[in-house]
Amino acid sequence: MAIEDYDAAIRLKPKSTILAVAYVKRANSKSKLGDNIDAIKDYTEAIRLKSSNTAILAVVYINRGLAKFNLSDTEGAIEDYDEAIRLKPRNAILAEVYLHRATAKAKLSNGIDAIKDYDAAIHFSEKDTNFAAYVYSRRASTKLDIGDNKGTIEDSDAAIQINPELVDAYAIRGDAKLNLGNHIGAIKDYDTATYLKPDYTEAYHKRGNAKIEIGRISEAKIDFRTALKLAESEGTQSLKDKIEKTLRLLE
Repeated sequence: MAIEDYDAAIRLKPKSTILAVAYVKRANSKSKLGDNIDAIKDYTEAIRLKSSNTAILAVVYINRGLAKFNLSDTEGAIEDYDEAIRLKPRNAILAEVYLHRATAKAKLSNGIDAIKDYDAAIHFSEKDTNFAAYVYSRRASTKLDIGDNKGTIEDSDAAIQINPELVDAYAIRGDAKLNLGNHIGAIKDYDTATYLKPDYTEAYHKRGNAKIEIGRISEAKIDFRTALKLAESEGTQSLKDKIEKTLRLLE
């Protein structure tokens, strides 16, 4: 219904500023419905109208970038994020766009540049907010991917200090501790992750692996069976196969 109203507004051909806003709002509605292709067309039309409001224009580039990212056009998304940054919007918008660009770069396995963007997102964000905690957790995840386990733990600590209920930060920190051979510490983090999110399949699976390393086989089996049930309900076939293979080896 919202889209129908925006259609009517666009047909009336108001002045360019209002018309641009109508295209943006229609695009936002289409994006929420998963119609990223048509959303991109509307965002592009809004950009073509060349709004004099740089804040609005920056948000349009961000949203078009997100739509492209959802369509796996990661490089195209980065180009739009570049444009949004070039417009130098206010800090809150800058923090958001740096976060999105970092996510896109991490997807392209460009971990070093992604971390630089996470640095910028933290710099421009309001400190001690859930947004900052989320950025710390994402930077921790990227550091984990490039083998910086110490940095992963430091960023996870920062995220948890701000938001003690940020479940992914515990799981990421657990992974880093596991890599460093701190099996007890990893298990404690996975304990918290599964407490906060009882259906956290990967946390059960990894906790089982950590318990095997220290000889707690019977407990590991329980974790693997829990993970297996969750993987089956989620339809995660590759993880399901991996867990079944591990359980067979433990019998």
